Amino acid sequence: FFSFDQSYNLQKKNEIKQFLHVLISANKIKNGNILISCKENLKGFFIAHQYPEPEMYETGVVCGLLNAERTNPNAKVFQTMVRKMADEAMTKNGYYEVLLVDKEGRITEGSRSNVFFVVDNKIKTPPGNDVLLGITRNKAILLAKKLGYPLEEEEIKISDLETFDAAFISGTSPKFLPIRKIGDAYFDPENKVVKQLIS
Repeated sequence: FFSFDQSYNLQKKNEIKQFLHVLISANKIKNGNILISCKENLKGFFIAHQYPEPEMYETGVVCGLLNAERTNPNAKVFQTMVRKMADEAMTKNGYYEVLLVDKEGRITEGSRSNVFFVVDNKIKTPPGNDVLLGITRNKAILLAKKLGYPLEEEEIKISDLETFDAAFISGTSPKFLPIRKIGDAYFDPENKVVKQLIS
């Protein structure tokens, strides 16, 4: 962990790199994610990460459902209670990820990812105002359009899950990762649309 006050000249990139090298060396971590925060003071620390195993891109992953909402979904801020609930559900049930469900029974996003569904070669994803607008989410949308697949933002209810052919999550660590199962609903991890987006 490191921090320094806002009077620090952020243009001194080499000094920031030095702080990061000290952080990495002190923690003896070779692979991981570092969160850099500058809410009050500039801080850096390791955060939990989960990189998929290579075979997960072939077989898909299992996701659970969690009745929880982030208070400001468009902002990347710590939601300690939601994160804690998600981590507990994943550990207890062996899920790779949990998808958040709001009070209306709508799936919004994953605890660490965005989610997409495929039906009849069309891609659907929850509306942008309900989710964190992740960089990888945006890449998925742009790639789908480039490949000629129609993509719509619309509400996805739990009751809709059985109607989809395939599903995948997007995020910094997993990139695009197929889903095999959500709750009691099964999906095709070999779906050609998902495979084309991944490749």
